[in-house]
Amino acid sequence: MIAYYLLRSGESDITIIEKGTIGSGATGHSAGMLVCDPEGDSWTEILNKFGRKIARETYENNLESFRDIKQLISQARISCGAEEQQYIMLSKKDDRDSLRSDLEARQKLDIPVSPLKGGRFKQELNTNYYNEGERTFNNLSVNPLKLALGIAKYLKQEGVQIFEQTAFSDQGNRIIKTIGGKHIKFNKLILALGTKTKVETVDTFLTTIAITRKLNKKELKLLGLADRDSFNTMEVKDFYFGKITTDNRLLIGYGDLKLKSPKPTNYIHKPHLNNLVKYFKRLFPQLELNIEYSWSHAYALSEHKAVIKPTKGTFHLTGRGTQLSTIAEARQIVAKILASSKNN
Repeated sequence: MIAYYLLRSGESDITIIEKGTIGSGATGHSAGMLVCDPEGDSWTEILNKFGRKIARETYENNLESFRDIKQLISQARISCGAEEQQYIMLSKKDDRDSLRSDLEARQKLDIPVSPLKGGRFKQELNTNYYNEGERTFNNLSVNPLKLALGIAKYLKQEGVQIFEQTAFSDQGNRIIKTIGGKHIKFNKLILALGTKTKVETVDTFLTTIAITRKLNKKELKLLGLADRDSFNTMEVKDFYFGKITTDNRLLIGYGDLKLKSPKPTNYIHKPHLNNLVKYFKRLFPQLELNIEYSWSHAYALSEHKAVIKPTKGTFHLTGRGTQLSTIAEARQIVAKILASSKNN
């Protein structure tokens, strides 16, 4: 998205160097749920920490990102199963105070939200495991790998150079050398710090996602998911998230586990998977939901702001999950780059 925003700002000489392949990292392995909520903190926490003005600006930035990604998908004709979905926050009795606090914060920030109780809640999700919630809007469900590949294809068509499976070294004097021996001179260098980067403010977490068999229309209606809402839970420690995929499978994820060391490729965290199997049965005991495939993957999450201050023409961008806030921060770092170019 940084390259996209640079293009949109009139820049043309742009190069992307990808150590792996496009979509091989956290983005391609995510659930593909792009929501206007912040990553890491709740609206209540942001409102209490920073006040209404900054909290409202955060929401408006995420909402702008929602519009931007929809526009890009349409403009580039990216086939990624993009589907606008309402987003349901689920609560049990133990989490009722958190739900009410979140509802009050959204109302103070003029964020569209609809409380769900009793029969209204059962219409949204036919489960006895949760008993109330809230509905939010302006959220997008995508196939994240197809989205990443589609954006890369569009960028190439617009003249952006992309090198995959390529490492590089800094040669000084604003020159980098790729592993293939190509020298690239740059004015600004943006380093995306991922799960293998050792930075004090960046933590690595592991999440696990499981996907069921395809569900027919009658089964979707039985679960209360015929309207294809996505959902998240209010639990502080053990939270879950889920959605209906474009081919009518139920996707549910569970996490996060803070990692101290990297995990091998194709690793599946068995405790997470066992938990998900039990969760499917608790959530929807009325239907046998066999898991057809699952995976675990790490992602980087910065403790505070995602953009680290630039040094000598180099900007560092840290992870913020795969939410719309990440896109907002990409837009902000481009604004900083363009502002620093004018000042030089």
